[in-house]
Amino acid sequence: MPSVAEPTFLFRNEISPSYIEPLFLQMKPDIWLDTHDMKRMLHDSGLDIGGKDIVTNSKLVWSLLRIVDSRLEQQGRSTVRFVRLAPLGEYLHDTHSTNPDLFYDLFHYLFYSAWRRTQQDRFTRFWLYAACCDLAWQQAPTELATSKLTRQLQRECDAAFPKSHPSFSGRSVGGILPWLQVLSPPFLRQSEKRNLLVSERRRHCTPQLFHLALDLVYAAEGLQYGTAMAIGPQNQEAICKVCLLDPDRFWAMAELTEMTIRGVELQRGQWGSSLVLKSKPKWIDLPDYMESDADNDTADDESDEDEEDV
Repeated sequence: MPSVAEPTFLFRNEISPSYIEPLFLQMKPDIWLDTHDMKRMLHDSGLDIGGKDIVTNSKLVWSLLRIVDSRLEQQGRSTVRFVRLAPLGEYLHDTHSTNPDLFYDLFHYLFYSAWRRTQQDRFTRFWLYAACCDLAWQQAPTELATSKLTRQLQRECDAAFPKSHPSFSGRSVGGILPWLQVLSPPFLRQSEKRNLLVSERRRHCTPQLFHLALDLVYAAEGLQYGTAMAIGPQNQEAICKVCLLDPDRFWAMAELTEMTIRGVELQRGQWGSSLVLKSKPKWIDLPDYMESDADNDTADDESDEDEEDV
């Protein structure tokens, strides 16, 4: 059996939206790819980089999130990981061409929710992603300094995981921020001052992201589908944090989501307003991360150090 790895809180900056076009979108259904194949994709896109860290870390994260299927193959002294688009990856792939705003909202949601949905050590890097989003949302609007944000997150992480001795650098936090810049509308924009980003709570998001955020909060509160969730400051804030949404726009987004997506109902009464989620989201088939997948969940078992760089 594989050894139990220590929790990692490193969100590698190689996991970047910059490599969606030259890497993820070049993948085809039912075609297995190894590291060399994927490095070649980067080179064919005109990127003059080695690419091994980009490919290795992308495969690791995509495997954990079940965006790709994964298998290990022994080749001489090396263990090589092959990946192909999983059903979720195919859905994302198709979504990019029809609704790029939703595409990046979905990547954001997968990163944000993975730890919240499982509380499992193999997803602790996504604890950092969600904690970074929450803290940046709380402080918005402001100029965001990565060094200060990193110190604040380190203190939160130490308190949340006192037995794990968590450690991460500003590069890990910096690896998260580009994903908040590519959202539409963006949560982060480049400041006129060097090395600073300006945060601003979003005026809207896709109804699908709002739907998923509602589902996540339903689960956190232990509510059964079909039960009305009375909306108060606490769960309104929780949904807004997932969506990086301005609370002033909460009800407008709730109404748009009700009109757009079946199974979401907004109820207004004398004593307040409620949202009802009648079933789990049916427009997307989200993996159950609580179910173990030996190949995908050991995504860092690849050992191809003996391969030559191309």
